[in-house]
Amino acid sequence: MAVKTDDNSDAVSKNVLDWLTRIGGIAAILVNILSLFLEEKSAKQLAFGLAFIIPMASFWHQKRTNQIKIPKSKKTQTIAANRLLKTYLFLFKDDLATRIPFNRVRWIESTASSELLDQDNAKKLLRLSKQTHYWIRGINVFATALLFATLYIYLTTNYAFNPIDYAFGRDRIQRENPFISLDKGDSTMVFGADMPDLASGEQPKNEDMPIDDFSIQRTEVTNKQYRICRRAGGCKSDPIPNPTSPRYYEDAAYDDYPVVGITTFEARNFCLWLGGDLPTSTQWERAARGLHGRTWPWQGDDLTPELANLYPSDGIVSVSEFQGGISPEGVLNLVGNVAEWTRTQLITKDEGTSF
Repeated sequence: MAVKTDDNSDAVSKNVLDWLTRIGGIAAILVNILSLFLEEKSAKQLAFGLAFIIPMASFWHQKRTNQIKIPKSKKTQTIAANRLLKTYLFLFKDDLATRIPFNRVRWIESTASSELLDQDNAKKLLRLSKQTHYWIRGINVFATALLFATLYIYLTTNYAFNPIDYAFGRDRIQRENPFISLDKGDSTMVFGADMPDLASGEQPKNEDMPIDDFSIQRTEVTNKQYRICRRAGGCKSDPIPNPTSPRYYEDAAYDDYPVVGITTFEARNFCLWLGGDLPTSTQWERAARGLHGRTWPWQGDDLTPELANLYPSDGIVSVSEFQGGISPEGVLNLVGNVAEWTRTQLITKDEGTSF
């Protein structure tokens, strides 16, 4: 019935803190042991889940043990509250460490008779009970925050996994690099070239290529966006380092530059994790040339240095550069800067299947 402590709540706080410390220690041991036998993704989910389950179980247990059945009649409630308060006052008189559970404190204050509540001992007991509750609740909040922080450090250190990116990374990327809708028009488009280079995969001209509605991101995928995918567990490997700039991917100065040195499969993993897929060659050409086969992504037949990064061997640039070369639908850098993967397979006699 009663929570016991000394006048400054040291005994209760020590018991609660010891209890939470033991739970935290057991959780840490379980995570470390099980992570040796589980796949990386399962270990991440286990550790992240424990950060929610343990504090919730603690709060649920406290609430359950403090439940009280309240009579329906107001008069009966007052009698019951008076009896309960008198019981606690009797215990308090014998032992000043007696405390009333917090939900019962609130019920007694709102239900017991004013004559009983106005007594000095009743006021003191209710005040000390609330102080003890707030102090214990503060320890619970601190211990929960400590548990979250410990698991956060554990996951980011051992698995390069960031729970924040896991939960919010997709939304963050889609705000920074939104999808732009491209309509299908009459459901056909002009595709290919009058004089195709078949060796490079360029196709003969087809003025009635079927096409459906789809959406494509506004810019190329950046280093920053790919790192979010890595920390969220959606992408499995880092890009192959650039020989001319080995720290290109890790350097925050290049966050807004397009990610390079990744395979088709990693590019597709990123797209699938984001909720889409790599474009087909037909979709990519629809984004770059429109439905009617324009020469360049932008309007007009001119190709000038301010419209695209024509010499990427001199260095790639930010995905937001060359605003003059934006397509009518609002997509950037469809010409120049870096090459982009599609999921369409190319089968050649000498090299076999590629993308």
